[in-house]
Amino acid sequence: MLVIEHPPSYLPERQYIYFLFFQNFLGLEFELVEQNRTNIRITLSGDSQSYELVISDLLFQTNVQEWLTEKSLPKMPLDRWEIPKDLLSCTEANEESLPVIYGQKLSKRSFYESTGTSTKLGIDIFGSAFFILTRYEEIIKSVRDHFDRFLFSASLAYKEGFLERPIVNEYLDLLWALLKRIWPSLKRKERDYRFVLSHDVDDPAWVAGKSWPTVLRNTAGDVLRRHELGMAWHRFRTRIQTGYDRYERDPAYQFDFIMSLSEQLEVKSAFNFISERTAGEIDGYYDLRSPWIRRLLKAIHKRGHEIGLHTSFQTYLDPKQIKKEFEKLRMVCASEGIEQQAWGGRQHFLRWKGPVTWQGWEDAGLTYDSTLAFSGHIGFRCGTCYEYPVYNLNTRKQLELLERPLVALDRTLFDYMKLSEEEAMKRIFDLALVCKAHRGDFTLLWHNNDLLTQQQREFYRSVAAGCV
Repeated sequence: MLVIEHPPSYLPERQYIYFLFFQNFLGLEFELVEQNRTNIRITLSGDSQSYELVISDLLFQTNVQEWLTEKSLPKMPLDRWEIPKDLLSCTEANEESLPVIYGQKLSKRSFYESTGTSTKLGIDIFGSAFFILTRYEEIIKSVRDHFDRFLFSASLAYKEGFLERPIVNEYLDLLWALLKRIWPSLKRKERDYRFVLSHDVDDPAWVAGKSWPTVLRNTAGDVLRRHELGMAWHRFRTRIQTGYDRYERDPAYQFDFIMSLSEQLEVKSAFNFISERTAGEIDGYYDLRSPWIRRLLKAIHKRGHEIGLHTSFQTYLDPKQIKKEFEKLRMVCASEGIEQQAWGGRQHFLRWKGPVTWQGWEDAGLTYDSTLAFSGHIGFRCGTCYEYPVYNLNTRKQLELLERPLVALDRTLFDYMKLSEEEAMKRIFDLALVCKAHRGDFTLLWHNNDLLTQQQREFYRSVAAGCV
């Protein structure tokens, strides 16, 4: 058993991050010992050689009055630590330098020293990981877009150039490399790479179920705002051909295609449905209780895929509404004989504010959330490709709710980043390879109403096949 001697400050926060790193991620038993010290000392019980690993402790030394204020944010530009080659060979990342979010150089002006039975690391890997995983900076900074979403460009990860690196996993690998070098008999928990595929059902049909005034308004938007004359004609023609209620003939009704492809790849797809409309048309046009939606829910369940919640536009600060919408989804599913062991989903438009939204999902009884990606840029908003239990920075409590970090999504690649298909595919595959290297989860979101054309479907097929 590892023995972790630590300072007496910020006990709930320490207990959370030590549990996450040692038990949840690494699968190692440990004992916490509170001491009057300024760093963290790790030893192994029964070690006759008395080896130790000493790690700097900075974030949790913050003055209480400065906690969750700008004074506690990391100082930029960050230091970079060139990882020694003997340690680099023990990690999963290909990166040769590591950003130091919180850290201090040791006596020899280095972040790493090893002499005799003592190994010292000047990087506060626990405080740094806590900062990223809890989205600490998002409570302090007020830089948000017109949808009240935290801007990726304001994040430390983007400013310091590591948004597309799972920095928490890299810190974890560094810790493991040091532990394994000191105590070779330790064994890490086995993990396997997982391709996690989800689909937010904003509009299950493109034109079916929509009145002529709505279709004409959307068509005008194609011409005037999106400058897509071809799309406008395609929308208008489709409405004439399919009629009002021919949902299965609608070009956005691609659920059989999605499920068939997932089944070929031996992947389970999750389909997240909107159950209420708190903001009008922005929350879609369908009613969860409609017979055709009920048939779709049953088909998804029968084929072994997952049904999830896509909370409506105004819910991210409204826990009561989150609970109401989840209860409605459960009620409709139960009436169709649909039961699941776990229920998760995602916030509409990725609208999220910590820790209020997380707490709302927890109180509603949901199992996991998969909202946390930036709308404007792909990458690791939470710094990890591992699913993990979240922490409420206001109540200072670990929640039962799991965060399943979203790594990439179609709208971000094409609408925000303006990538070509070739560029988008390369960026997706690069991120998937990173997740594979860490034996983590590559979580991808693709909307059914972005599969309207044969070209879009073939591109999606290639992307999904390349990520397995």
